[in-house]
Amino acid sequence: MDTIRCRQPSDDAFADRRSPRHDQQERLDKIRTTLAEAYGLPLKLQTEPWRDDAGWETPDMRRRRIQLEGRRQAQDLLEADETARRLLQVFEAVWEPESLELAANRP
Repeated sequence: MDTIRCRQPSDDAFADRRSPRHDQQERLDKIRTTLAEAYGLPLKLQTEPWRDDAGWETPDMRRRRIQLEGRRQAQDLLEADETARRLLQVFEAVWEPESLELAANRP
């Protein structure tokens, strides 16, 4: 039997939206059943509490990290470019970090 591990935030992260334990188990059973039917395999679904120290990231966290890294890289490239630096001086301007986007990171 194959095992698919899913990570879930701790109960504290959803204290204001906490559902009864049996509802949560029903949702997990439905996910397991749906995946098992889709893949044609018997599956066992296990969850574990979110751990900040584990280095995990959600898809949204990954997207934001890549975006931030791209902005930093774009700013470094612009600051290293003589023409771009002259433009800043001529117009007495500054780069707006949140407006920068590395072309390689565009969808």
